Amino acid sequence: MNGNQHSCAAFWVKGIAETLKAGGLDVAALLDEAGLDPAALSDPDARFLTERVSLLWQLAVARSGNPAVGLSTSNVVRPASFDVVAYTMMSSPNLLGILKRLARYVGIVSDAASVAVTEDHEGCWMTLELFDGGQPVPRQRFEFDLMTILSLCRWVTNRDLRPLALELRFPPPADPQPYQDAFKCPLRFNAAVNGLLFAADDVIASLPTAHPLLAGVHERLASEHLQRLDHAQACSRARAAILRCLRMANRGARKSPGNWR
Repeated sequence: MNGNQHSCAAFWVKGIAETLKAGGLDVAALLDEAGLDPAALSDPDARFLTERVSLLWQLAVARSGNPAVGLSTSNVVRPASFDVVAYTMMSSPNLLGILKRLARYVGIVSDAASVAVTEDHEGCWMTLELFDGGQPVPRQRFEFDLMTILSLCRWVTNRDLRPLALELRFPPPADPQPYQDAFKCPLRFNAAVNGLLFAADDVIASLPTAHPLLAGVHERLASEHLQRLDHAQACSRARAAILRCLRMANRGARKSPGNWR
């Protein structure tokens, strides 16, 4: 994998595959067509190129004819989709802590994703950005990611958590009902960001899973995991740079045969 390319963890893509399977799709065929190795889904260290994950979503929409296919299992909670990041989120003191830890460690799930947490007069915003990697990011990918995050937040808080709003940069869908059923909140399309708005009272309410001692342990594990990923990516970038230099040197040598004796 080129060091300059963004990737998603296999455990996240496995959650996508389970959603598509629940939607009645031939997941094995879709993975094959998208260039994703099904056997790697069970490898905790495997990662997939972000553009291939986007292609998987595009193929799923084309095969299903369902633009809301990413919301097929909106009531299913998948802590495994977050791997070690789930533990840091669960041991947080409140929802604000969950969101901030997700923003801090989202690179473990995908270095193609960026999460920001901000507070304003409306409440607390969690916004999501996905880098395209040369392949346009379909709306279904944002919708699935936001729904998966919200489902975990509902599970950890042990409440039917309802955001104040869902905002998407995309135009309104032909049928908004799947969005309403999944997110259970006002929908805002053609927005400036892709994200969820939470009430101030909701983000500061104590969590039943809060555990200060475990929180420190989980954060250390997540930090070490992220550092290993960063190191691996740095090594990959260095190898790619060396290979580029060698190729350029070889091209230069071929163009100037008189320099060789």
